[in-house]
Amino acid sequence: MHRNFLRGTRKGLSVALQTEGPVGEGQAPKPGMNAARQSDEVIVPKKQANKGKGLSEEFVEERISIKRNTLQPVTVRTLGRGAVSFGLEGVRQAAMRSKKTVFTALLHHVTRDLLYDSFMKLQKYAAVGVDGITWHEYRTDVEQRLFDLHDRLHRGQFGPEYAAEAIYRKLLDRHPDLLPAANNLGYLLATAQAPTPLQLSEALALATKASAGGDPSALDTVGWVHYRLGDKDAALQFLRKAHESLPEDPAVTYHLARVLADLGQTGEARGLLTTLLART
Repeated sequence: MHRNFLRGTRKGLSVALQTEGPVGEGQAPKPGMNAARQSDEVIVPKKQANKGKGLSEEFVEERISIKRNTLQPVTVRTLGRGAVSFGLEGVRQAAMRSKKTVFTALLHHVTRDLLYDSFMKLQKYAAVGVDGITWHEYRTDVEQRLFDLHDRLHRGQFGPEYAAEAIYRKLLDRHPDLLPAANNLGYLLATAQAPTPLQLSEALALATKASAGGDPSALDTVGWVHYRLGDKDAALQFLRKAHESLPEDPAVTYHLARVLADLGQTGEARGLLTTLLART
């Protein structure tokens, strides 16, 4: 199943994205662009159900896969910025010696010193990025910001989700009543790999606000947040309502089937999934 960053009614959100842009430049933002300006690829995982296991174990939640270099633990920080240049120069020379060289472990070269040097070489008056922060604003707390960026990179937590979250927060700052953005941000927080209680609490507040008018996509988000919080009975209530309006939506059907299976109602869960697979 495929999960996009956009959920539910898209008209209002699409207009806002196009008019606001990441920095008010009149262009739609690209949440799939990482810090290196290379597109991350949103793909649909394919995993066969394991035979002999329970129904709840057969489900595979859709996720966003990000192409990354192999993550290597950082055990030694570079002694100085000269060492950074030397390490990357060695990589450059190796690449020049053999065009067939494949580099699979380069992330250890991305140090805080390298990030600092790269930041200082940026154009100070260039347009701001998706987070809406100018160079000078970033500079006021650069050490902490780069520490956080370095930590995210080495833990594999920097990608299209981060950019999408920044865009939705920016939109909500300017348009607090933009309900599709609230729903999308809530779902993004709720589907993080390991959401914190604070993230889930915010996700529930956002999705509840978005669902006030009965939007089935937002009801699905509310239900899934309750599921992530461990309240399966509340989750079932909202997911049934969402599925009544969106019976052919793969994600909504999956969410409902997952909760039913966890509550022991495996027959109904299998029936939903069988019907879904027959349509695909």
